[in-house]
Amino acid sequence: MHNRTFLPLLAAALLAGCSTSGSYSDSGGSNSGSGGGGGASGNGASLYASNCAGCHGANAQGGAGPALAGISESNRVIDIILNGGSTMPGFGGSLSDADVSNILAWLGGL
Repeated sequence: MHNRTFLPLLAAALLAGCSTSGSYSDSGGSNSGSGGGGGASGNGASLYASNCAGCHGANAQGGAGPALAGISESNRVIDIILNGGSTMPGFGGSLSDADVSNILAWLGGL
């Protein structure tokens, strides 16, 4: 029922929590190693760990930010991750579209 409202809030919290380390300005340096193939889930897990786990928990169970385990990829969720929303900063400058997709694929599998 309220999945349409809940998902954007989760995505917003995901991104807000990702900035707790204070420096995620690796702007494409560490994430661009594998372009495709079967490593997307593993890449999503490592991207999540380095960008989001600080607020959303190591297993996306929640913390300062809401739980994100099982979140589905949607245009709204992607928009919040890239551009931010409410208290969450945007990550469009530090995460590529492929990075966001890999993170969401990993979260969706939890």
